[in-house]
Amino acid sequence: MLKDKFLNRGTIAGFSIILAVFALFSYFIINLDWEFADWTQVYYPAARSFLNPYFEVTPERELYFYNPPWLAWILLPITVFPERVALALWMVLTILLTVWCVKKLDGGIFEVLLVLCSPAFVRLFIHAQIDIVVLLGFTILVTSTQIYTQGFGLLLMAIKPQVLSLGVLIHWLNLNRNDKVRILLPITAVTLISFLIYGFWPAELYDIRNLISRDPNVSIWPYGIPIGVILLGIAIKRKNVYWGALSTFFFTPYLISHSLFAYTAVLFTRLPKKWSALIFAILWVLALMAT
Repeated sequence: MLKDKFLNRGTIAGFSIILAVFALFSYFIINLDWEFADWTQVYYPAARSFLNPYFEVTPERELYFYNPPWLAWILLPITVFPERVALALWMVLTILLTVWCVKKLDGGIFEVLLVLCSPAFVRLFIHAQIDIVVLLGFTILVTSTQIYTQGFGLLLMAIKPQVLSLGVLIHWLNLNRNDKVRILLPITAVTLISFLIYGFWPAELYDIRNLISRDPNVSIWPYGIPIGVILLGIAIKRKNVYWGALSTFFFTPYLISHSLFAYTAVLFTRLPKKWSALIFAILWVLALMAT
């Protein structure tokens, strides 16, 4: 009984802290003179107009929704809040889910702090991006024991296939024949449903091929391909999903720095602390040099 009382107090304290952070973030974001363009021009309006997320670009809305429509479905529940309050809620969820993912990937408080203090996370925060969805998908994929739950993780990862996606290949190769089919059922079903609702929506992303030449782009493609081949070969030989996921970076022709957030979360949980700290410092040096 004393234990239950203690747990109840701990739960109440935890929720109180989360609500306080949410209130603080709401006040900060509402009053900050910062556009948060990705959220205000892309994700929030796409979720609000989820029946037509592929809206036309206008002078007031210069950015475009380049993701599968189920991202808009995921974000839809928080659009009951005003735009910037919804953003505050999303950022609180991002922090909470980051902690959960890093812990599930066998990281500790040290790794959590490195990820949350990394330049990639800072960039993710100031641009109000959604890469936590990909990290959550990867974490579910590699830690769940249920094949259909793993399929849900795959569905989340498909939202940004340029991030960690080769880890899916390694995971899929490691499955037995029946599970190879079953893991694809969630994404197949949702994709077919989305085609019924929106038509062949990938055609709406007609100019995505132009992304390769856009700035900013932190990809080292095609120069990193040899490194990617070596890492992927090691991953296949050792059946290591994590190194397969990390090899994706070297094959991706277009990547913005905030998407390195998911890579750091996986990398820092695979390396010894001293190497993680060194890479963390190097990333900050590179980020400061780029400013």
